[in-house]
Amino acid sequence: MSRFLFGSVPLHGHLNPTIGIAQQLIRDHHTVAYAAHSHVKQVFEKAGIPFLEKFQWGDAVILSNETIAAGKKLLLPWILKKKMNTTPAECIIHQLEQGVTDFLELIDNWRPDVCVFDTMFYPGIIAAEIRKVPYAVSCPTQLLLPCNTIIPEEKGHTMRPFRKLLAQLMVLTLRRITQQVNKIRQLHQLPLQQVFWKHHTPALYLAYTSDAFEFRRSDLLSQTYYIGPSVSREFAGADVPFPWEWLDGRPVVYFSMGTVYIRKQIISQVIKASAGAPWQLVISTGKAFPPETWTDIPENVLIRSYVPQVALMEKVSAVVSSGGFGTVGQALMNGVPLVVIPQILEHRVTASKVVHAKAGIKLSSWLVSAGRLHKAIAALLQDPSYRQHASEIRADYQQCNAPVSGARLLEHLAKKRKSLHRPPHQGPTLYSRYVQELLNSI
Repeated sequence: MSRFLFGSVPLHGHLNPTIGIAQQLIRDHHTVAYAAHSHVKQVFEKAGIPFLEKFQWGDAVILSNETIAAGKKLLLPWILKKKMNTTPAECIIHQLEQGVTDFLELIDNWRPDVCVFDTMFYPGIIAAEIRKVPYAVSCPTQLLLPCNTIIPEEKGHTMRPFRKLLAQLMVLTLRRITQQVNKIRQLHQLPLQQVFWKHHTPALYLAYTSDAFEFRRSDLLSQTYYIGPSVSREFAGADVPFPWEWLDGRPVVYFSMGTVYIRKQIISQVIKASAGAPWQLVISTGKAFPPETWTDIPENVLIRSYVPQVALMEKVSAVVSSGGFGTVGQALMNGVPLVVIPQILEHRVTASKVVHAKAGIKLSSWLVSAGRLHKAIAALLQDPSYRQHASEIRADYQQCNAPVSGARLLEHLAKKRKSLHRPPHQGPTLYSRYVQELLNSI
């Protein structure tokens, strides 16, 4: 049996995909532990994953997340500067040198055979390279897959000017972050990293998608595997009480903008769009806005701070989302079409893939209105082609088993202790029935 040490930035969207994999390794009698800020400790306690409390890096990430979720995004630069002396872009590397030092101590004491890190978890990545521990990278968003272009060519279409501008700005920002990362790498005599999204020596990249949904990339690193969405019923909020009896047989529409990019105005518009509509609307607001924020709620609208999202998805007919890959992946796992209202570049790319797959509709956040939302939701519910195309992606996802496939790859990495390169004939998608055949060939 082997020892697997996980680490991540303290953000639920980055933690969640790894939970099922860690649980599977535990079921297979391996020794597993997770290092992250104590702010997210409860996630691992609920999932039954041992948590290493000594490691506490990530204060700036938490402050940034909570500030945005509280609707104070415009104040974020000032708040981070005053309280942490950092910027919104650089909060993921705030106090990185101390984080690396602390993680080196963790590795020395815990002695992992393999590490598994979120792609933004630089303290662990650098520490593992210093100690020459093989590590895998978890990619919670396909915007940061290890390839030359941060945004893939959209099926032959020229990238729109606005999105191209956003991409260029993002690359410039990430370049500045990479320069700061390289200062720490130089201190430890490690090779410099060329771009933010391509780490230097990962033995394995895990991405929670499949070719059925992804735009094809010709330059993916050969140790990249698409293993399908990774979902565990022990996700945060899985045990939240929910009035299941409220669902009365009408189509259910679920609205969620995740835990960060929540906008009160859009929630108000979707409530208005649903008044008197032939569906029931369930809204999850997170910590940003208590349900009491809205009054005179229509009888077919239910507002909760949190819902058991994984279980609810099984009863949903349509989803309205900002485009976070976790919610989108869970919707498509259940063959549920989406209305996507993107808030950031990552969301826009995901929305483009949803539209290209004909599994949903994209609405500009600048042009959201009750009328447009009503029309989009009604289209998903009335036009069976959206559900049909979403179901085609579901059928492909059902051939994957991310927790098991991820665990098997990590076990093989612990055994081989070298990069797991796909054979030339093997595409990135790893269906569960082919896992053993692949492992026999690498």
